[in-house]
Amino acid sequence: MFNIGPEKLILLFVIALIVLGPSKLPDAARTAGKMIGELRRMSGSFREEVREVLADPQDMLTSAVGDLRNEITGFRSEITGFKADATEAIAGTAGTDGSPSPEATPSQPPPVTAPSLPTLPPSPDDPSLN
Repeated sequence: MFNIGPEKLILLFVIALIVLGPSKLPDAARTAGKMIGELRRMSGSFREEVREVLADPQDMLTSAVGDLRNEITGFRSEITGFKADATEAIAGTAGTDGSPSPEATPSQPPPVTAPSLPTLPPSPDDPSLN
């Protein structure tokens, strides 16, 4: 975390020994250890709280994705059913050679064709010619 190697640790110990002296050094080390332990406990409880807070949206997102997958699966099966119905309907109205079957022809009216319109000559590309 702090990237402190053994050389730096020894240097810190020597400086603490010089500053505090041999009589106060054990008490200072004990106090520092307690403070570090308390910081670790606080950070652990903070991590747990964050995990609990983030778990609810994650669970909701997971269930929403599952519901969406179920809906997509249902939609796919409906489309497959529609496709099968359409294929069956097309196969029932057409003969083997692709022409309409004789039993389907009388019930269907003949197709209506629209009268053809006269075609106009193409307009010139240059607007100044109009």
